[in-house]
Amino acid sequence: MGPLELTDLVGLDTGSSHNVCPPSEWTSNYLFRTAKAIGDGWRRRAEAGDERLPKDVLRPIRLMDKLVSEGKLGVKTGQGIYKY
Repeated sequence: MGPLELTDLVGLDTGSSHNVCPPSEWTSNYLFRTAKAIGDGWRRRAEAGDERLPKDVLRPIRLMDKLVSEGKLGVKTGQGIYKY
């Protein structure tokens, strides 16, 4: 399973800036918390001035926001990055 399929499984809304609904299943919650911990670590490093991070590493992904606003949240809605 690649990162895009995993994103559909977890739900696009759990990692987007919209955050429409929090993950409800244990697996989704675990994956969401893991991704959040990684993002928080990157954010701390960027705030500390770590030059090794790309400048846009924390930039929101426009496609994800677009899909969420269209209600395409992944497996739970039948369509996200892929159709189910």
